[in-house]
Order: sequence, then C-alpha cells, then structure tokens
Amino acid sequence: MIIVVLAFCVLMAVLGAVAMVAPASLVEMASFVITPAGLYTAAGVRVLLGVAMLVIASRSRVPKTLRVFGVILIVAGLILPFLEVEFIRGIMDWWLALGPGVVRTWGVMAILVGALLAYAVTPGKNQD
Repeated sequence: MIIVVLAFCVLMAVLGAVAMVAPASLVEMASFVITPAGLYTAAGVRVLLGVAMLVIASRSRVPKTLRVFGVILIVAGLILPFLEVEFIRGIMDWWLALGPGVVRTWGVMAILVGALLAYAVTPGKNQD
C-alpha cells in the first residue's frame, strides 16, 4: 500500500511541476477527465487512495495527518459521481478565467502536498 501512496505522491508532484511550467498543458490533460467515465475513474482512484492512506496511517510518521487526508479523499471520491460533468466543466472554466498564475500557484501547492505525503508515509527512524 505504501508504494501505491508514494506513486500517487510522485504523480501529484509531477502534475504540479507541469502546472508551473506549462499551465495550458495541464488544463488540456484535465479536459480529458471531464467526461462521465473520467469522473467515475477519478472517484474510484480517490476512494482507493483514501483507503490506502487509512491502512498505512498507523505505520507512518504522522498517522493523524494521513487519516485526515484519507477521509477527505474517500468523501471526495464518494461525492464526485453525483456531480454533473457540466458543473465540473464550469468550475474548470472559472478557474481558467483567473489566469495562469492561479494554475501555477496550485502547481506549487500540489508539489508541496505531494512531498508532505511522501514524507508522511515513509516509516520514521524508530520504525522498520
């Protein structure tokens, strides 16, 4: 399970870097997900990662933080299928209207959260 979460952390950091360097590319990639099948897939991935975080939380450096992230991901994954594609597209359009600086800022945040989670899931010094 740790490998699944670490892979997610790396993916999050890579997407954050793409957002910083080429915000338009990230937006283009995101547009492929804004379909009914894409939203169901994203929901499933969120629930899977949330459960993985809950499972490995007790062996992590910051179990409470991982449990909070896990619960947030599970709830987000369970809510996502009930949102309409047009609603998600409207949010994305609004977000894009704010300009590339906002996309780059979220990219920085994605890198930081990915790094924090990668640090959190690795065992501490006293753990094997």
